[in-house]
Amino acid sequence: TTTTTTTTTTTTTTATTTTTAATTTDTTTSTTTTPATTVPAAQPTFVKGSDGRCEPGSEVIEDRDQCEQAAKQLRLKSTTPAVDSFPSWPHGCYTNTAGELFLNVGGAAEAGDLSPDAVMFSIPICMQSA
Repeated sequence: TTTTTTTTTTTTTTATTTTTAATTTDTTTSTTTTPATTVPAAQPTFVKGSDGRCEPGSEVIEDRDQCEQAAKQLRLKSTTPAVDSFPSWPHGCYTNTAGELFLNVGGAAEAGDLSPDAVMFSIPICMQSA
């Protein structure tokens, strides 16, 4: 017999033997697990409004966390809003010409209800609509 082949009657590793008529097969199963990939959610886009209101296609930010996120994305001077309730200033998130950030929870919903100073000195921070 030769020792270089595996199909002889004297050496059986993964071959058929002729003496027992049984087939012996070594099977190795390999399982590879790939970790799940998490795709981050799309970040909202924030824009500055004008004339005391959000432009068409954008909406008022009424949430403190979103106001902070918007200020950071827009690289504003202040990123922590002071929460106020000024009836003649813009409703929602806005900055003033001094760079201060505000979240006005009781402000004017319509640009026509704003004081002249509010129109001149406030810049609404808005979220782009989907």
